[in-house]
Amino acid sequence: DAELRGRGVSVLGVSYEDRAKFTVAARDPEQLASVVASVTSGAGELEPVGREWIDG
Repeated sequence: DAELRGRGVSVLGVSYEDRAKFTVAARDPEQLASVVASVTSGAGELEPVGREWIDG
C-alpha cells in the first residue's frame, strides 16, 4: 500500500483475503503495470474492474 502510494498510485481500497487485493486508480495503465511489476517483482496481477472519475 505505502509502496504504491509512494510511486504515485491512487489506492482507493485494500482487502486481505487469501491475498492482498488493491483497488487503484490510474491514468496510464501501462505505467501502472510497470509500477506493479516493480513492486511485486513481477508477481502482481492486474484486473480491470471498471472506470471511475477521480478528482485531482
